[in-house]
This record gives sequence, structure tokens and C-alpha cells, in this order.
Amino acid sequence: MVEQRQRRQIREPAKLAAAVTVLEGPSLGERLRRMVRTVRNLLFILLAIGVLGTPPAALAGAFFGLWRLPLLPSAIQPTATPAPDLALPRRAWAATRVSVLERPDATTQPVAVLEPGFPVTLTEHQRTGSGLWSHVHWTGATHVTGREGWALDTAFVAYGSGAQPLGDLGAFSPSLVRSLASEGDHFAVALYFPATGYLYRTNADQSFALGDGFRALLVAALLARGEAAHPPQAPPATTLGLIATGTGNAAATSYKDLGDASALASYLASMHVAGVQPAAGDWRGGQATANAMLTFYDTLYAGSVLTQVDRSTAQFWLSHSDTSLVAAIAGTQLPGQDGLFVAGVQQQGSSWTMSLCGYAKLASGPQFLVAAVARDQPAEDAAQKTLAAFFQQLAPLVSA
Repeated sequence: MVEQRQRRQIREPAKLAAAVTVLEGPSLGERLRRMVRTVRNLLFILLAIGVLGTPPAALAGAFFGLWRLPLLPSAIQPTATPAPDLALPRRAWAATRVSVLERPDATTQPVAVLEPGFPVTLTEHQRTGSGLWSHVHWTGATHVTGREGWALDTAFVAYGSGAQPLGDLGAFSPSLVRSLASEGDHFAVALYFPATGYLYRTNADQSFALGDGFRALLVAALLARGEAAHPPQAPPATTLGLIATGTGNAAATSYKDLGDASALASYLASMHVAGVQPAAGDWRGGQATANAMLTFYDTLYAGSVLTQVDRSTAQFWLSHSDTSLVAAIAGTQLPGQDGLFVAGVQQQGSSWTMSLCGYAKLASGPQFLVAAVARDQPAEDAAQKTLAAFFQQLAPLVSA
């Protein structure tokens, strides 16, 4: 009896342990999942060996945690390391206004200033004490323009931008902007290529004395008033000719007849031209920015104001108004047969300001619009030479 009880006590724990083992063991579903993982890993091993070979496959499996390689010395155990940027070169866009330098050194001189949205190509990275720098290339509006330089990598984004390429004159041609560096803020320019959307601006939001360059706006306003009359009534050709050449009192009389400064300001606002301030009682006393004048001539170029007949009339009178001065500044090649450049001159005390604005249509090369200004010059001749220096270098860049 005692022996039977002892044998039963021995068997019952054994049965309990067996029951616990069964209860704690993997279920049928778990066993199936393990089997699937085993088969999947086996297929992965075979595929890796077939593609990489046995040693790389073993390292790859250890790297992804599929197995361990205890026999490998710790020095050659696979570890995660920073990978080189293999995605170069690649396209990127300026995320902020950024100065591009000659070298990855914050103390070097800027090559160009790129506005947000300007497209570049990243070709190299270099880390310095000031951060990670990118070597960037960019193209220009013509195949001989554009440049390269260095900027902090944080200034660029890798996703696309719907903005137009926008930068300073150095983004168009660093050599061109260097030749005018001595002028500082006494030189301003806005240069636009409508076919590609490239826009380059330097000091283009600074006001300058428009002087008799205002006659182009005055001619457009007279033609617009004639179109708005019922029935439409074109202004006399004689009046337009006298205004275009700045001869006699025709411009002053028409300025007053149109409604003086306030009426001209309203007309320009209707054209979405911001940055022109007509002067009360003085048609030559207006102020403007290069941005504003570029916008004005763009409306004529694009045909968004005036009828085709009136645009042709305005272009005819204005293009024949100061041909000698335009040629002295821009040369004989610009603005082309169907282009229009209008010069403006104004003396204020002992200083002179001269501008040349309009659009060029060349036989070869892209069409472009420009508003260039030399202001606060010691003499009229000095202002003319500054503008001529700019256009002499611009001509081969846009006709290539």
C-alpha cells in the first residue's frame, strides 16, 4: 500500500509537468508561423548567396539580425556606419536667400546671391568648422552664363520648386557684377528672360530719379485714355512725337491734362506697376525703381496693355526719340530690330542719374527685358560710361 502511494506521488508530478509543457508549448498556429519564417529565411539565404556570394551574404544576414557570426573578430563584425552621399550630383533648390562663395569658407567674397527657388546642382559636400558645405553649379539664361561656388548645405532643399529662377546679377555673370562692384549701390539693374523665367536683380528696389524717362509712361497713358474714350480717339501724332522726344511743352501740357501725378499713379496701379512715384506738377520729377520699370515694359512687351495698334504706335515714337544716346550706351546690336530701349536723364543738384530701360529682340539669342540705372554720378558723362560698361559686357552674353 505504501509503495503504491509512493509510485502514484512520483507519477502525478510527472503528469503535471507534461501537462504544463503541453499547455506552455507553441500552439499549432505559432508552429506554422515559425515554419513560414524558417522557409522565408532559407529563401533569403539562397537568394543572397546567389546574388552576393557566400561571405557577403553571411555578413548581410548578421547585419540584419538573422544570425550571429561568433567566429568573426569584433574588428570585422558588421556595424552601421555613415554612408557617403552617393546621390551626387543631384538637383536642389535654394530654400532661403543664400550667398554663394568662392570657397567653403565664411570669410571669402560672395560669387552670387540666389533667391528662394533658384535651381542648382549639388556636386560635392565638404565639412568645415562652420558646418556642411555644398558645391553648387547652376546654368544661366544663355549657355555662356551661370557659375559655381560653395554655400552651406542647409540653404538648399532637394524637392522641386515652382518658383522662377531668381538671383542677383552675379547669378547671371559673376565677371559682369565684379566689373561694376566699385559702383556699389549707385548701379541698379533688373534683367528678365521671359522665355525661361530667369530674373536677375541688383539694387532693383532702390528708387532713382526717372527724369525724362517718364515720357514712355506718359505716351502709354495718353494712348490708354484714347482707347477708353467713347468712341475711341487716338491722340494727335504730333503730340506723341513731341512727348517722345521731350520737345517743347507738349509733355508738361499732356501731364496736366491727364490729371497730374494722382491720375498717372492710378493708371500705373491699374497696370500693376508698383514702385513709380509721379511728382505733382513736374512730369520729369518722378521716382521709380528698376523693378517697377521692368514691370512697365513687360506689360508693353507681353501685350497686356493697349491694343496692338497702339503698342506699335508707342514703340514707333519712342524708338525714334533718342537713338544717338541709346546707341552710345547699348551699342548698335541692342535692342535689335523690333526691340525698344528708352533712355532717361535727370540732374539733381551736382549729381546725375541716367537709365536705360526696355526690351530687346535679337536675331540670335533670347529675348530679354532690362532696366539699368547709374545714379548719383558726378557728371552726365560718368553716368553714361557706367551704363555703357554694363551693356558692352551684356551684349556678348545674350547673343551667344
